Amino acid sequence: MGQSSIYTPKRILRTTRSLAGTSAVLAILAILAILVLLPAVEARHGLCVDGSFGPAALIMPAPDLEPVDVSYHDEPDFQQRLVSYRGDLHVTWLTEEEDPEVTEYLFMRTLGPEGWGPRLVVNNPVPEDGEFKGVDIRVAGYDLVEHEGLLWFVWSTPSVEQADGNDGDIVLRTFDGTDWGPIVEVTRPGDEAIDNTPSLTSDGDRLLLAWTTGTQAGRGIVMSWMDDEGWTDPVEVTDPAAPG
Repeated sequence: MGQSSIYTPKRILRTTRSLAGTSAVLAILAILAILVLLPAVEARHGLCVDGSFGPAALIMPAPDLEPVDVSYHDEPDFQQRLVSYRGDLHVTWLTEEEDPEVTEYLFMRTLGPEGWGPRLVVNNPVPEDGEFKGVDIRVAGYDLVEHEGLLWFVWSTPSVEQADGNDGDIVLRTFDGTDWGPIVEVTRPGDEAIDNTPSLTSDGDRLLLAWTTGTQAGRGIVMSWMDDEGWTDPVEVTDPAAPG
C-alpha cells in the first residue's frame, strides 16, 4: 500500500518549518536588494566612462585604479571621450542644464603627472572661466583629434555668438596644451542648412571633417579638409534628395 497523503502533525510541523525557512531567505534577499539600490536613489546623474548609463557621475580609473569623479557635477553628463595628448590623458564630455533654459557645455579635464587639472569649458571663448551664459549655448555633436602637434576640437552649435546664424553651424578651435585658439566657423557664411554631428580625423597631412547637413526637405553627409591653403569647399558625399 502506498504512502498516505494525509498530513500527520509531525509532517505538518516539518512543512511549516520549511516554509518559514524559505520566507526568511526571501526576506533577507529583499533587504539586501534594498540596501544595494538605495544609494542610487539619492545619487547624482551621470555617465560611466564605459558608456553605460547609471547613477554614478562620469568616472574613470586614476593611476592607483581608484574611481575618480571626473565630471563632479550635479547635472547629467554624457558623450564622453578619451584622448592621449603630449603624455597627458584628456577626458571630454557634455553636461546639460535645463534651468532656466537648456544649455550644453563641452567640458575637458586633464590627468597629468601631478594629478587632475581643473574643469575647462571648451565651448566658452575663455575655457578657464568655466560655465557661461548666452543664447542657444548648445552642442549637437562634437569630436576631437590630434593634428600637427595641436589638439583640435569641433562641435555644432546654433549660438549666434559663435556662428553666423541660429540654424546650427560647425565651429572648431585648437589647444596646444597651454593656450586656446579662437572659435572659428567652418561652415560657409550664410549657410541656412542645419549642420550637426561633426566627425574629425587626421591622415597625417590633412585634417578631415565630415558632418550631417540639410533641411527638413532632405539630409546628407558632406566632407571638407584642411591643407596648406585652408579649408576646402564641402564635398557632398551623399545625395540629400535620394530616397531612403
